[in-house]
Amino acid sequence: MTYINKTLQDKFGIPDEPDEDMEEKPHDKADLAKIVPPLKINNASIVIRRFIKAFEAGKLNQADVGELRKNLVEFGEEHTHMPELASARLYEYEALLLDAMGMREDARNSIGHAAELLDGGKKLISDWGEVLFSAETESPTPTTQQSFPAILPVIRKRPFYKRKLLYVLLVLLLIIAWQPIADWYTVVSATPAQKALADSLSLTTKGRTVFLATKPQVVDTDSISKACPSDGTTSLEEGCYLLQTNTIYIRVMPDELKSDETVTAAHEMLHAAYQKYDDSTRTQVNAMVEGQYSSMNDSALNSRVADYNKSEPGAQDAELYAILGTEYGGLSTGLESEYSKYFTDRQTEVNAASQTKTTFDNYISRLDNQKGIIDNEKTLADKYLNASYSWANSGNAYEDDYYYNLYSNEYNNASLNIDSYNQLVDKYNLLVDEYSGAAYTPLSQSQKIGN
Repeated sequence: MTYINKTLQDKFGIPDEPDEDMEEKPHDKADLAKIVPPLKINNASIVIRRFIKAFEAGKLNQADVGELRKNLVEFGEEHTHMPELASARLYEYEALLLDAMGMREDARNSIGHAAELLDGGKKLISDWGEVLFSAETESPTPTTQQSFPAILPVIRKRPFYKRKLLYVLLVLLLIIAWQPIADWYTVVSATPAQKALADSLSLTTKGRTVFLATKPQVVDTDSISKACPSDGTTSLEEGCYLLQTNTIYIRVMPDELKSDETVTAAHEMLHAAYQKYDDSTRTQVNAMVEGQYSSMNDSALNSRVADYNKSEPGAQDAELYAILGTEYGGLSTGLESEYSKYFTDRQTEVNAASQTKTTFDNYISRLDNQKGIIDNEKTLADKYLNASYSWANSGNAYEDDYYYNLYSNEYNNASLNIDSYNQLVDKYNLLVDEYSGAAYTPLSQSQKIGN
């Protein structure tokens, strides 16, 4: 049996005797909405007043109140973030509904929440709410107890421990399911260009998720200078990872150096992975990285590390972690195991890094070979010209013409090869400028569409 405080009975005129003719089924949704309007973000005050008016007039039965309570719960689940004032009004409405359903203690809890959220002199909307709050704060003993009328029959509450257990289970389920859902969305929401770039890196599922979560962008030469902070050198960054926004930027390369885009993308992905480690894990990784570096005698790597220590003090381990993982094979067992978390075939990145160096080495080899041919032709041309002069001085016109023709052929060949050499030098220098960022490299049409 439920009871109502005498003060509420006097104030709201609830009859002493139940009305046996009162209907026990809820009104039709449309009819109920005419009595008490549906909740919206900013109309809780109106809803409260309409509810109280309808309740005083006997227009609502227990089933109606239960339906309104259900509507309130659904509204709360749909709007999890609201201003404090709106939340306070909804708590007050909930308190009135719970009290009307005979759930006095729950009603007092709700009105307490409402009062806590109110500030700046704002008050509860209804006298009913004020009485509930007064009862909650003063804990008065009812002077008179009357049977709650049959218009509001007893509704048995679910035991608190069961509700609490349900909430805990829901929270645990959300925690367990959240990361897989977030990872899934990261992959499916990536652009085709981002997915294609990820495909080229031979990544594990974990590595692919880390990479695509950064929303990697391939940008042109002008854009990279704006996206990536300058390290004070004369060359542009090939790429960067911005921790603040968890974003990777990669500078577009000419077709001959597309392998460098791949290495840069993998390098920056490892930066993103490294930054996700806690201090303990990072300390372990740093120890493996430093152990590997100290065992190597690579002058080029030593020079790069020295440059990083000047431009990015304190970043040596982070940079070595990315460099070793993408450019060097045959690492320690510990590091190979570490990188296997992110790459299915790390040798793909090592080969790509090697390919970039090979591209420049091939140009230098071709230039050296061409220079050798030119030098040989010039030597022969000088030899034939001297022979021509010698025969001319001795009065032998036939030999003079013979050697002069040989000289002319070698001279012409040398001239043609010098032109080819100079063209090759121009190509090499342009490639160096594009690699360093001194020359502008635009995005292709497909890259513009893909990004």
